Amino acid sequence: MITYRGLLGFFQYLTPLAIISCVYARMAFRLWGSQAPGNAQYSRDANLMRNKKK
Repeated sequence: MITYRGLLGFFQYLTPLAIISCVYARMAFRLWGSQAPGNAQYSRDANLMRNKKK
C-alpha cells in the first residue's frame, strides 16, 4: 500500500510538476536576451521621456 501511494504521488504530482518546471525554464532561457517586437526609435522615446518630465 505504501508503494502504491508513493507511485501515485510521483505520477500525479511530481511528474507534471517536473514537466511544467522544465517548460517554463526553457521559455525563460529563450526569452532572456530577446528584444521586444517592433522598431526601436530612440529619438522618439527620448522625446517622450523629456515631455513626461515637464
